[in-house]
Amino acid sequence: AVVSTQSTGHFSSKVCEKVKSKGVTTYLEVSEELVDEFSQQTMSTPSSSSTNVRSSFDVKNIRRRVYDALNVLCAMNIISKDKKEIRWIGLPTNSLHECRQLEKYKQENSATN
Repeated sequence: AVVSTQSTGHFSSKVCEKVKSKGVTTYLEVSEELVDEFSQQTMSTPSSSSTNVRSSFDVKNIRRRVYDALNVLCAMNIISKDKKEIRWIGLPTNSLHECRQLEKYKQENSATN
């Protein structure tokens, strides 16, 4: 299957891009879009074994990978999940940079008070 030849990291980044571009989404929305993209990719690739483009194995595999990727992103505090809603938080930034930004912000605010 084409899905299994793609690295998990590549697939996770596709999930991350989807959630980031939407801001707020659901598992179902992300998984359906990736299944559709996979189906289009498979249809454009000539192959003798592409009789059933959206075979149940490939669809289940994609959905499982989406589920796993979303859980990892949630554990890394990149997204938040509340019931069915998935919300983009953001990628981690450099702590030193954040600390400097906070210090700069504090100085600017203390100067205006």
